[in-house]
Amino acid sequence: SANKALPWSLGLIERFEDLWNWSALSGSEALPWSLELIERFEDRWNWRAHHAWDNLAANEALPWSPELIERYKGRWNRWFISANKALPWSLELIECFLDSWQWHVLPGNEALPWSLELIERYKDRWYWRSLSENEALPWSLELIERYKDRWYWRILSENEALPWSRELIERYEDRWSWAGLSGNELPWSLELIEHYEGRWDWERLSKNMALPWSFELIEQYKGRWDWERLSKNTALPWSLELIERFKDSWDWGQYFLDGLSGNAALPWSLELIERFEDLWDWHSAGVLLRRTKILVLSSSAIDGL
Repeated sequence: SANKALPWSLGLIERFEDLWNWSALSGSEALPWSLELIERFEDRWNWRAHHAWDNLAANEALPWSPELIERYKGRWNRWFISANKALPWSLELIECFLDSWQWHVLPGNEALPWSLELIERYKDRWYWRSLSENEALPWSLELIERYKDRWYWRILSENEALPWSRELIERYEDRWSWAGLSGNELPWSLELIEHYEGRWDWERLSKNMALPWSFELIEQYKGRWDWERLSKNTALPWSLELIERFKDSWDWGQYFLDGLSGNAALPWSLELIERFEDLWDWHSAGVLLRRTKILVLSSSAIDGL
């Protein structure tokens, strides 16, 4: 029933009607979906499944239209149809089925025709937590300011689609979740990091690949970094010199593919391995080199890993 390669047709489905797994068919995008097909097997489809993969309302291959939605208005799973990106979303469609949507789910759907008008029209219906994490909104300073008392600021702080700038960060300095900001792709600079040094979550900052990583940045805040997470960060400007300079601070690894020994971004070479021979977690390093096929060792050395 889940085989996409079958020559699906109305006739084939009818022929083996009593043998199909109808939950699998309901979630299949391979069927020749049409109003006729849906109507013919109306009582067979899985309308109420708890999983998207076998619920008809979640299937993006259906011939979605206002007419189809209206015809089976009492059958659709509100949760899944509200999350379905394939519907012909418009202000008119949303208004037409106003009381049929799941309003906790709808604001997270990036396929809606997002605009200031849409957000304003249903401002008292939206679940603002979902709206705060939706990257498809027409984000602007105006939008953020207009609904500043409605946003979930912890969620908003992690949204990469906001028009991030120094001005935006300063304007709502006391509203942001600084842990969220610390893991986000802000317009990072040495100046920005220094200005809010006391606010950052340094654990999250240490694993953020978007920072302007440099020898100088690492040196400047060597007492603040979470060295365990820093050791796994593949975005650092890894070099023999960098590793040597902070060799007493790195987490060299203790577990499977862990710490510095499991970091594929290091400039792996025989020289690197020999220089820190007594510090590596040899299991992690050996597994890494084998898996990534980084050939830096002699065959006899590899056999010893």
